[in-house]
Amino acid sequence: MSATSEDARFEGDTSRDALRVQFAALRRITPSRRLALMDDLTRLAQSMAREGLRRRHPGRTEAELAALFFELVLGPDLAAKVLQHRRARVARPAP
Repeated sequence: MSATSEDARFEGDTSRDALRVQFAALRRITPSRRLALMDDLTRLAQSMAREGLRRRHPGRTEAELAALFFELVLGPDLAAKVLQHRRARVARPAP
């Protein structure tokens, strides 16, 4: 992929020269380090989303906040299925 097509996808407040430098730096790191960075950024985004839900719904329990988070991320239909599965797992007796 050329820098020009990358620039077009990531237009914003970052200059084209800065984007080229950023992409070059990303190309130099190992795939495992890229995955670790992705994991860190995913955890940060989830943490920020959860904190935003806590601030918007201060009276909600952690379970209610978790349900809101799943709805936000997965949509209402899939979130309902995931939450149903989680409740069934918790209700199952340990072997």
